[in-house]
Amino acid sequence: MRPKFLNTSYIEYGCGPAIFAHFQVRIDDASETLVKTEVVNLQNKEKTIYYLSSRDGKIDIGHGMCSGAFSFREKGKYKVRFDLMDASGNSFGRWSKWTEISGFQTKMGMLDFSKSNNLSLPIGAILFLIAIFFKRHSDKV
Repeated sequence: MRPKFLNTSYIEYGCGPAIFAHFQVRIDDASETLVKTEVVNLQNKEKTIYYLSSRDGKIDIGHGMCSGAFSFREKGKYKVRFDLMDASGNSFGRWSKWTEISGFQTKMGMLDFSKSNNLSLPIGAILFLIAIFFKRHSDKV
């Protein structure tokens, strides 16, 4: 098993972010397997181990907006490694090499309201005018 780092993702939701590191993995085992995953926070040296399952040759490490195995921070720096465990609970004991992950600040699918793309004022003005239009026409009905 040689996992290949694909990318990171960060999507802000109302209750909190969904933040993941995505890996591609090929597991050659006829039985069900779990992927023993160890993540170390490079800033505070905190270590977390969790057993994950792979889906369609991919492993998503992190947490959704409400829960998940690993708590990543938007601007955090981490390292991760993997080992396999079969359905009988046998660990292969062959950890992969460490892979460093960071760069979670990419907000995929979100509008960027930074100074270089300042759309908030025009969008707000258009919504205000639409609200006035509907208010005036609803009074006439």
